[in-house]
Amino acid sequence: MTIDHTEISYFNLLMEMDKQQGRRVIIFHICSRGQVQFIIPIHQEMLRRKIPASCWLACDYPLYEQVEGLDIPLSRYMTTQVAEQMVHADIFLETEIYGRGPQNALRIFVGHGQPNKWTNWSAENLRAFDLYFLYGELERSMFEVIMQSQPENTGHIKLFNIGYPKLDDQLQGRFDRDAILRELGLDPALKTVIYAPAWDPGGSLRTLGTTVVAKMLEVENINVIAKLHPASLEPPYSPQYELYTGGVNWLREFKKLETNPRFRYVNEYLVNPLLFASDVMVTDFSGVALEFMTLDRPVIYIDCPEFYEKTLVEWGNDPEVSKNDERFNAGRNTGILVEELTELPVQIARALNNPMELSEQRKHLSERFLYNPGNGSKAAVDAMMQILDIQDVVLSRFRKVSEKRDSDISMNSTVEYTTSSDRHIDDTILPRGHTDVNQVFPSTIQISISDACNFKCTSCWIHGPNVTADEDNLEALLFRDSKPQVMDLKIYERLIDDLTKNTRPVSLSFCGKGEPTLHPQFLNMVKLAYQNGLSANVTTNASGLTIEMLKDLRKMRVNLNISLNAYNEKSHQAFCNIQKDYFTAITEILRFFSGPEYSGFLSLSFVIGAHNIDKIRNMAELSAELLPFGSVINFYPEWTHNNNVENKVSVEQIATLLNELMDVVDVLSNSNISHNLNVLPYVLYGISVSNEKNQPTRDYYMHNPCSTVDNFMVVLADGRVVPCCRSAYVYGNINERNIMDIWSDLESIEFRHKAKNIATLGTEAPSSHCFSCDHIMGNEYFITRYRGDIDALMSAKQ
Repeated sequence: MTIDHTEISYFNLLMEMDKQQGRRVIIFHICSRGQVQFIIPIHQEMLRRKIPASCWLACDYPLYEQVEGLDIPLSRYMTTQVAEQMVHADIFLETEIYGRGPQNALRIFVGHGQPNKWTNWSAENLRAFDLYFLYGELERSMFEVIMQSQPENTGHIKLFNIGYPKLDDQLQGRFDRDAILRELGLDPALKTVIYAPAWDPGGSLRTLGTTVVAKMLEVENINVIAKLHPASLEPPYSPQYELYTGGVNWLREFKKLETNPRFRYVNEYLVNPLLFASDVMVTDFSGVALEFMTLDRPVIYIDCPEFYEKTLVEWGNDPEVSKNDERFNAGRNTGILVEELTELPVQIARALNNPMELSEQRKHLSERFLYNPGNGSKAAVDAMMQILDIQDVVLSRFRKVSEKRDSDISMNSTVEYTTSSDRHIDDTILPRGHTDVNQVFPSTIQISISDACNFKCTSCWIHGPNVTADEDNLEALLFRDSKPQVMDLKIYERLIDDLTKNTRPVSLSFCGKGEPTLHPQFLNMVKLAYQNGLSANVTTNASGLTIEMLKDLRKMRVNLNISLNAYNEKSHQAFCNIQKDYFTAITEILRFFSGPEYSGFLSLSFVIGAHNIDKIRNMAELSAELLPFGSVINFYPEWTHNNNVENKVSVEQIATLLNELMDVVDVLSNSNISHNLNVLPYVLYGISVSNEKNQPTRDYYMHNPCSTVDNFMVVLADGRVVPCCRSAYVYGNINERNIMDIWSDLESIEFRHKAKNIATLGTEAPSSHCFSCDHIMGNEYFITRYRGDIDALMSAKQ
């Protein structure tokens, strides 16, 4: 697959800016969504200690919705293919041995559970990481076997005694057994047995299916919980779906057994609360058995001859060592072995009646299993900080970037673009923003459930005070044949139904042409999207929000962007052209959500023009006060839409901003707030020296294709579908056709082709305002073009 460098360059730019602010760049890597549980405790410890770091998430396939529990903004997610090209990353922390990080970063393997089964690690995998964060002495002794057999591939790896961050909460007794069981609808008075199998071919899940649970339920007066390996929960669009699941929807299969009130299938990734609530575990060869043994509770192992005699042999591993050596067998020697499934009920009763049987063996193995019990997260962060301080001295060889890579990916290099005809398309693993316009449905649908707005913001090209009703105005083009309205609930339900039939995950962006919270069914519409597995982002002026509404949005993992555009009541009323004081109420609500647990939930945006460029520091201070630690704010230039020459920022104002910029950046850095202030002066300068307001974007598009139309479209309140928020070209209407058919229509494809070839055609796409688009604002183009001018301005100011 050919990778377009647009996203690579953009992320590299953001990382470069973060490093200029004194942050270290850390990329957390997961092979699949379920592995996030292994990095969440480390990231939370970093947030708790306010480590000055720029954190990112990389996954082997695109993630289009916020990962629950991980406070990294969705805008900082990338695919592994993109992550490999990040030249400014300091640490690449990987949970999977197959992870491939940037060559210039320190690549740390932290794992996703005690490695077992595997007696042979490939040379390629061993060479792909530099540091190994070990859970305990058991893992160290296991890896020593690997090191002895492959000294040429392991000599560079440095070992650190860390512990197991994911187990910290469990070992510190932070769970409530009875509360967990009641939440599942199970009786806390009953003993509880958990079934936690491995995902592998030949394991108990793949060979016996749900019959294991059926046999467990033959034991009377016990609760039974089924908690599968995270890999078994892979979604159908994952490239590893067939490998990890065998092509079976295990949720559907196990849900059939929930007619028994004593059984619950838990479709979550985190297993530790369930371990704490259980009295006995049934597994096969899953490493989760060792986690359960830290509670000194019995484990029953189902023998899996097919796995040992066939699967491991095919994978090039030693089945005898994997089965019998405690360094590789997940505690099998310290548990009860069941060779025939008919024995299982008897052995469950044995374990429940004699829980202390084999206790000494379990304790011995648990002591070998863990370094720093209950403090793995602290040890991991301590080690990372130590490593970052000494990396240039001790591990300088890992900082080298080849001359070829440097020239390919340099922020100042000429970016080569591929056309759709050049690409080999695999829509299951495409990075965000790199889709083929003819084949892949967009990942984001912006939906305008309300065309109306109660504000008339100065910068708005739809409702602003300077809007003129002529053919050059987007509002006139959009509403020529219809009036602004709110979306009928039946139209919305039809849209949701269509989107849930799409195999690619879709994110709904509630934004569009008006204020979404004005719709009387706003919250119910977001809930309907959530219930159907669609992620949601909401952009709002916040005038209609309440604390209770925000609590609901948080539960639904909505990403909320508030267009505040001011720093006090007076400036807010002036910018929004309103008489009522909304500002006070909005800021009070935001303060309620300022705790660190809300990081990644809220972000703020401000439009900057001549009237308020001198107030950016005030906006930064307000953001630092209101937003959770580690949040995001964006500053947008007021050059896109306004027709007033007097609002144009002057070169003198930009010079003044540059003079105080570092102080403003410090304000935000102290709260670890990400921002785009490092690029804003370059864009404002481009506007200031242009002869007309659209010149910067026109110049940009003469060199670069539009990257928005590939992955985006807008549904208006009346059902019309348009390409983006700067176009009134109508693809079709969802009242008349399925939205997937509208996207795939030949005329729609032709429009996207024209939009992507503005440079060749020399004109905007039909019925569109491409040359006044602000979605390119963060691009390195402006820095590259105006760097010399800005440097001269700064020198003159000094």
